[in-house]
Amino acid sequence: MIDKERGRALQRRFTSLLQVLRLKPPSEAERKSPVPIEVIDENYPGNILSDKTRPISYDSFASLAVPFSSEGFAENPEKQTELARFLIDRFKLASRGIFLDVGFGANIHIANTFAASGVDSFAIDQQQGKYDSDEGIWHSPRVVTTNKQGVTILNGDIADINKGDSALRDKNFGTILFNGSWDASGNNWTVGGEVAEAKYHNKGDKTISSAEFVDRERSQVLKQCTSRLKPGGAVGFVSARYAFHGSGFSFNLLPEEKLVFLDLYTRLTKLGAKRVCLVGVTQKGFDEMLAASPLPDLSEIRESFRGSGMKFPEVTVEKVEQVRDQLRRIDNLPRETTSVKYGGNPDFSKKQVEESIELVKGIPEFEGLARIDALFAEI
Repeated sequence: MIDKERGRALQRRFTSLLQVLRLKPPSEAERKSPVPIEVIDENYPGNILSDKTRPISYDSFASLAVPFSSEGFAENPEKQTELARFLIDRFKLASRGIFLDVGFGANIHIANTFAASGVDSFAIDQQQGKYDSDEGIWHSPRVVTTNKQGVTILNGDIADINKGDSALRDKNFGTILFNGSWDASGNNWTVGGEVAEAKYHNKGDKTISSAEFVDRERSQVLKQCTSRLKPGGAVGFVSARYAFHGSGFSFNLLPEEKLVFLDLYTRLTKLGAKRVCLVGVTQKGFDEMLAASPLPDLSEIRESFRGSGMKFPEVTVEKVEQVRDQLRRIDNLPRETTSVKYGGNPDFSKKQVEESIELVKGIPEFEGLARIDALFAEI
């Protein structure tokens, strides 16, 4: 047996060795991603998504006051064209092959820019063109028209892209893009959000909760879309804050937006993603943005709420600090999200959140970003 004095000496030597090696406790240890990850942050030339010179907007009431985000891309064809060019150039998308923009709404500018770059381009949105009142919007993709720029415009349910009567069933895409159309905090009519929820209420299996149905629908859409990618093809997701229309995510909900990207990463790795690229703002860059973005004087707007019966959703210094703390580490992200509260099955939704956090926490590429603006995966 080792006597107590010798045991203490060994313990001191072991402790000293740990200090020399600077080993981290298991809970904080860096972990390697199951797939290679590249990071494009605010320091990358031409990264218009993560531009740290653009002030942070604290408009937590954006979805109440205006129908779009205040990042500067809403109702701005020039910015959308610039975004498309950045994506084409950075990810070499023109050489990958056919392009599909999913849930483009009124923003045909992305697909038009791809077409102008010589890429055979398609754009699908459920609310394009006319549809049979009995059938509704839940049908396989159908061609509506081809515009002057040569973009083939379709309507229909992207989840049915592989069905026998789908106009896209024989296409192999180089890029499939969800440009602000995957999920949002309000009025964006997103594929993985309000569209999936509407599908549940219109034709979903009511023996399961809305949360479970939306989860299955998201997996189905991603599975079907990625199966239509050619070898080396990519699927991309840009934050709804950069959408042409819709409120995106307010400052208060940036932690929930980050969870959306964690969930996408979780699902795409399960689908066999070979590599992932994250676009976003580093922890240091976000601190610099906060320092350069003082809280605005909202007294006039606050006064307009008086007597309306509505609560004025003001952003306070304390709230800013709370959001900043949640974005600082993956394990700090909230578990009680909007989907957990209102999805009809809080235990299921919370488990989904926990799964993504557990998979990602400790991965330096994720931990190093305070805000994620886009995610691309090569399948």
